[in-house]
Amino acid sequence: MAENKNAKKAAAAAAVVAETVSETPAEHLRKEKKKSRWTLETCQHAARRFTTREEWRLNAPSSFKAASAKGWDIQCCAHMAPSQNAAASKVAASKLPAKGNVKKSA
Repeated sequence: MAENKNAKKAAAAAAVVAETVSETPAEHLRKEKKKSRWTLETCQHAARRFTTREEWRLNAPSSFKAASAKGWDIQCCAHMAPSQNAAASKVAASKLPAKGNVKKSA
């Protein structure tokens, strides 16, 4: 007799669960686009804490990645000094002769 009551309770509980699942949408299956927390302003604010792109990339990778993906990295880095590599390449380029002034050896 006790088994019969437990079986009835289990069946009733299973029916309630089945009814609840069928009535509510399966939210865990729905793929809604998550709104990004990174805006141009928040990326600029994060970038202002650093003096170089490399420093920003290493210390705040999430904001750096978001800004790069959205094309804001140039705007966010406007306050930063040019990197050593960029300065070195400009100096090297200034030492090269202009294309029209190249002397041909005979």
